[in-house]
Amino acid sequence: MGKQLVTLNSSDMNGAIALTNGNLTLTSTVSTSGNIRATHGKTKGKWYWEVKFDSGATTFFIGIANKLYPITATGFSGVSGDSQNLRLYQGNSGNKFPENTTYGTSVVVGNIIGVGVDLDNGKLEFYKNGISMGVSHTDLSVLGEVFPFFKSGNINTLTLTFNFGATPFAYPIPSGYLSYNDDGIVNKILLSSGNNEFRKIPIRYSNNLIPIMTSNILPNGTASASSFYSTTPVFKAFDGNIAVSVNAWSTNGVTSGWLQYDFPSPKSILSYSIYPQVGYLLRSPKNWTFEGWNSTTSLWEILDTQVGITGWSDNVKKTFVFRNNKNYLKYRINVTVNSGDASYLAIQELEMYENINTIIKIPSQSEQAFLNHGMSQSDLASVDMYVDFTEKHYIQDTSTILGTGKVFEHTLDVNKVLKKISLKWVFYLVL
Repeated sequence: MGKQLVTLNSSDMNGAIALTNGNLTLTSTVSTSGNIRATHGKTKGKWYWEVKFDSGATTFFIGIANKLYPITATGFSGVSGDSQNLRLYQGNSGNKFPENTTYGTSVVVGNIIGVGVDLDNGKLEFYKNGISMGVSHTDLSVLGEVFPFFKSGNINTLTLTFNFGATPFAYPIPSGYLSYNDDGIVNKILLSSGNNEFRKIPIRYSNNLIPIMTSNILPNGTASASSFYSTTPVFKAFDGNIAVSVNAWSTNGVTSGWLQYDFPSPKSILSYSIYPQVGYLLRSPKNWTFEGWNSTTSLWEILDTQVGITGWSDNVKKTFVFRNNKNYLKYRINVTVNSGDASYLAIQELEMYENINTIIKIPSQSEQAFLNHGMSQSDLASVDMYVDFTEKHYIQDTSTILGTGKVFEHTLDVNKVLKKISLKWVFYLVL
């Protein structure tokens, strides 16, 4: 797959904006306004990228702008009708701009905003954590060439990370779209299973399998730990609260220890996420193993080992993926070294996930079918062949008009022995 290596453009920005992470992460600090465009524009096609809200104030705008919008502009009006040269979503209100009218919902730290630009049909659509907030604008044709764009809303500090597709997206690309980083030369892979059948294998992860705990045993399962601070019992690491530091598991005056969750029934966990304790990042894990309990041998088996993990941020989780083809009832993180605090080890939230392997049957060998449903090489590499395929789906490209149906009538002679009647009805619903 050809790449343009799209980044934020340090030569096309204004205000107190600092770029890091290969010009993909921006930090906007004290400024009346800060603007930046990406390095590459588009005039046609359907394109998608994601923006992660890492930290700070929510008063930012993301979306698209053309080159006619002055990079030094402080608002949405001014010379030559500046407001007509951009289309944006605002993080703190969920409103769309330049209209400043109700559109979507506001963001919190950790949210990922997807941007879908359909230049063939003139439409702009924003997604929050993979869920569409609807079409915001339908008049993109008047803008000409457009660029991914950021504008700060006030003087508060904030950090965002842009992903134009050089690394895997957090959520699936909408059907028919390409990652913004693509140059239109697309190599796609589908698996042939004979009889002209082509299939794809999308990888997705379950939601967090640990329920929101209200005690160490409710609503189900069991939370336990090697030790805990008196005001923060163990279940605080599983209560769904990532924003308040007191709602965290903390050890009782030691810098190592384990945190465990027992499922009501065995699970095959293949990834987990850790949120650090808010305001106490040095209490975060640095070296640890993630383990499953083998009930047959009565031993903990190491499933994942991490060493030297740093760079923790408030309200931002780190996710770790590993291979596992076994079901365990109990899982724990066993931390040997924290990030430097002399007195405590702490975790704000610990989440666990299953990997769901799915086969999807593609109905045709057409070019569009490959574009819409084909896997990239990186997609194929992410398929864990150690995991059973548990789901099978079919894609239907064409609709079928159903008739009015018929009624079948037959007279039965009840004087004869009636051994068995078997009726089978099959309905197909195409959406």
